[in-house]
Amino acid sequence: MAAQQALLPYTCAGRGSALLLLHGFCEDRFIWEHFFPALQEHFTVLTPDLPGFGQAAEVPFGSIDDMADLLYNLLKTLKISTCIVAGHSMGGYVALALAEKYPSVCNGLLLFHSTAHPDDAVKRQGRQNAMASITQYGTRPFLNQFFTNLFTAGFAQQHPQTVQILRQRAQTLPPQTLLAAMQAMMQRPNRTHVLQQVPFPVGFVAGSHDTFVPMSITLAECSLPQTAAIYMLPNAAHAAMFECPEESLNAVKDFAGFCRCLS
Repeated sequence: MAAQQALLPYTCAGRGSALLLLHGFCEDRFIWEHFFPALQEHFTVLTPDLPGFGQAAEVPFGSIDDMADLLYNLLKTLKISTCIVAGHSMGGYVALALAEKYPSVCNGLLLFHSTAHPDDAVKRQGRQNAMASITQYGTRPFLNQFFTNLFTAGFAQQHPQTVQILRQRAQTLPPQTLLAAMQAMMQRPNRTHVLQQVPFPVGFVAGSHDTFVPMSITLAECSLPQTAAIYMLPNAAHAAMFECPEESLNAVKDFAGFCRCLS
């Protein structure tokens, strides 16, 4: 399909083993920019915009698997044969699809506030309600609530500028992008079998206050891979890269370093 031929916008810097960092829903590749200075000393860090978001706003997609296909196309274009993949939330869904469809390119998978489970009935209903709201009222009311829920209340109160910047970036997205991404997430399959089958390590970053991916789900999933690591962040909700930047960076460095030693 035509979307598979598009080249995603990206930032790439550093040296050594490739580390692919994927942003989440209503975000762009710049959520990782404050990690770059430390990571690029040890890794070739690649951060693309996923289709529909950031500078990839015009890149079409229909499913999470489409996003994985586009990533694989980018990796081939850049002649990156293997990489460690870390994905935040929706980016984790894409990372799982990449690991299932193209297992030879992955030598590590880090789920950052993400899950291999599909949406349950409650989650699907929540997405359907959000889609109805966006269709009727536009994106602004939804985004205001979404970014409020992304963080702990304490962080949002102490760092309103961070929340506002992320919200303002997302407000440039057309409603169609949010609706298409929600539909793609809602239709994604169960990929817990991927966790069980992959030969490389799987890591999990979990926030104690995360209401999107509760800690109980992460704890259950971390027993599935042959080799697993879990990084529990007691002061984080669903955006630890902002809420606990030092601990989050250390988790990425630790996990990627471990995978590099095994590959």
